[in-house]
Amino acid sequence: MKLGGVLYERLGWHAPIIFSIIVACFDLIGRLLILEASTIKLWADEEKPSETASTPIVVVENERTLPPSTLTVWELLKALLGSPRGLTAYGMTFV
Repeated sequence: MKLGGVLYERLGWHAPIIFSIIVACFDLIGRLLILEASTIKLWADEEKPSETASTPIVVVENERTLPPSTLTVWELLKALLGSPRGLTAYGMTFV
């Protein structure tokens, strides 16, 4: 028997629906956390070290770590809904 059938049989008809919503939310979070190569290249170009830079860039195994972002929640949502990946994740989860 498939997972949906087991959930339905043991926990009732709400269980497969709730399970699907939870999986979709994890999928949305995972899609939003993926960084595209083009975005990483843009950040790397902006963060080129200079001799007078006050904030050193930490190099770990030839990879740079970026400073934390200072976006507000609304700026973050605007950025996510303005990107193709963000729109796809939103559409796959809620539509």
